[in-house]
Amino acid sequence: MMYGFLSRAPLYFFPALLIALEEIIRSASKIEGSVVVGVSMAAASVGMLIPLTSPKPIDPRTVPIDVLEQVSRAHGTIINEKDKAFIGIVWVFFMVFICVWAFFLTLSFGINIPDLYIKLNTKSITWSSLFVFLISVILTEIKEAL
Repeated sequence: MMYGFLSRAPLYFFPALLIALEEIIRSASKIEGSVVVGVSMAAASVGMLIPLTSPKPIDPRTVPIDVLEQVSRAHGTIINEKDKAFIGIVWVFFMVFICVWAFFLTLSFGINIPDLYIKLNTKSITWSSLFVFLISVILTEIKEAL
């Protein structure tokens, strides 16, 4: 019973960790709060993806009893193939969104990245973050439909 909670603990605490890190960095750099609205939205988008990495439970009535017994003896779980593939896709988006969040955080400090010739203002970061958030919402809805 305790292992189940421990295996899900990172899912519950990751959004809080992102918010804490952002607050520490913001405090250290004395950045005004309105500048990082887009960064906060990107962090929320990352947080929305975390629960999608857990497989949805399968109704045991849809699985033959002999298969359930074998899985039980092996202390395993049954995961829907579509859900398994979707979880892999979610992990890719998760890693990309972490990079997007870090990139927006860097840009919110007003740091120029001359090698990339990128100069975004606060509005473009916010709109980009809303797009990332929309992708998270769409992925959440797809997971619910599986």
